[in-house]
Amino acid sequence: MSDGLNIRQVCEVTGWERSQLNQLIVREHFVPAMTPYAGKPRVFSITETIQLRVMRLLTKLGFSSADAARESAFLRGFKDGDAVLVLWTGPGELIPSAPRGTDGHEQARHPEHGFTVIPPDGHRSGDSIWSEIVKPEALPAMLADPDKHVLVSINLNHIERRIEQVLGAE
Repeated sequence: MSDGLNIRQVCEVTGWERSQLNQLIVREHFVPAMTPYAGKPRVFSITETIQLRVMRLLTKLGFSSADAARESAFLRGFKDGDAVLVLWTGPGELIPSAPRGTDGHEQARHPEHGFTVIPPDGHRSGDSIWSEIVKPEALPAMLADPDKHVLVSINLNHIERRIEQVLGAE
C-alpha cells in the first residue's frame, strides 16, 4: 500500500470537489497533517480521508462544515471488527456549575448547587447531539434505548475498504 492518497483519490473517495476540499483547508475546518511543499503534491493519510468522507456525509445531511469537522475530529477503529460512528440526540448531559472558588468535585456531593444543560450551537430543543464509536453489535441496544434517538450511523470500515479499493486500482 502507498504512503497516502493524492488529492484526486481523496476527492474520488470522499465526494468532495477539489475546490470544496481546498475551502475546508483554507477555513481550517480540516487541517491536514502534511504541510505542502512547492512543487510537491499534498498527500493525505487514510485516517484523514476517512475523516473527510464522514464530514462529507454529515454535510449532505445538513450539518455545517464546522459541526461536521467537530463530529469527525476524533475517529478511531477497533482491532477486532468494524467501527460505527453513531450520532444521537437525547437528554443533555448535566454539567455541574461549581461555586466560585471550588474545584467542581464538591458538586457531585452537593447537588443542591444546581446544574446547567449546555446544548450544541444551533440545536433548538433541550436535547443535545452526542457521538459515539461503537461496534455494529451495539446498534440494536442503542436503537432500543428510549432516551436515545439515533440520527445517523456511519460504518467507518466501509469507508476504509473503499479507500483500499481506490489504492489497489492504481
